[in-house]
Amino acid sequence: MARRRVNLRYFRFRLIVAEEYRPVDSIPRKVFALTWAAVAVLLWAQVTINQEMPPPAHDAIHLPEPPSATALHALAAGDQVATSRALMLWLQAFDNQQGQSVSYFDLDYEVLTRWLDAILELDDRSHYPLVSAANVYALVNSAPKRRTIVEFIRERFAKNPAKNWQWMASATTTAKNRIDDLPLALELARELRVATEDMDHVPGWAKQMEVFLLQDLNEYDQSAALVLRLVKEGRITDPQEFKLHVDRLLNLRESMIKNQEVRDVEQLREMHEKLDQIQSEYIKRNI
Repeated sequence: MARRRVNLRYFRFRLIVAEEYRPVDSIPRKVFALTWAAVAVLLWAQVTINQEMPPPAHDAIHLPEPPSATALHALAAGDQVATSRALMLWLQAFDNQQGQSVSYFDLDYEVLTRWLDAILELDDRSHYPLVSAANVYALVNSAPKRRTIVEFIRERFAKNPAKNWQWMASATTTAKNRIDDLPLALELARELRVATEDMDHVPGWAKQMEVFLLQDLNEYDQSAALVLRLVKEGRITDPQEFKLHVDRLLNLRESMIKNQEVRDVEQLREMHEKLDQIQSEYIKRNI
């Protein structure tokens, strides 16, 4: 009679399954209670220890100096556009390191602007570094750091006014509203107007920022003279735009009279004459 062979693997598997699926009622109550008590104690101990332990301390890594232009071009290996974008992504992610957030306030803005400048040298057609400078890094709550960003944009504008005019306009607004430095804002606005005067793609509001800043500084004579020049050159032709300039000059004149900033009748007469001259010139050229 042939001896029946037993499949040990199958038998062992059935034993394991049988042991794994034993009913809970088969576990002694004391063992069951002790098991849950041990789990509860371990959870309590873990929560308590985590609450008592101080958060992990990591030293923030300072922003390193950018490599030389030669090294960056060698790193780019012929693909300068992709390299510049990769470096910008790395730079913008630098505030998150080792599981903690490093405030932009803690960054060295002199080193930061050198990085932005180096990245622009890789791809001077890109707007990414200047967008970040004007709309991200210039928002930090520090007037000196904002001033550093403004000067960086100013330098890049001087290199390529046709491309970077909008960032110069943004820097002018930052100088006025965020640094509260109207003389600096006026300098930037004047540089913007002079450099882009003959560029048709630059809108009138950007070229005329100087006019409004002169009015903010109560420089009636200079503001009126500039408006008159713009009218004569045919740069102010829209009726609504012209009305805005006239209304602002009228408001400035009334404010100066109210604040007793008009010295005598002769000065007041000259202010009237300048405004009449502006209106006459506009009518002669546009109506």
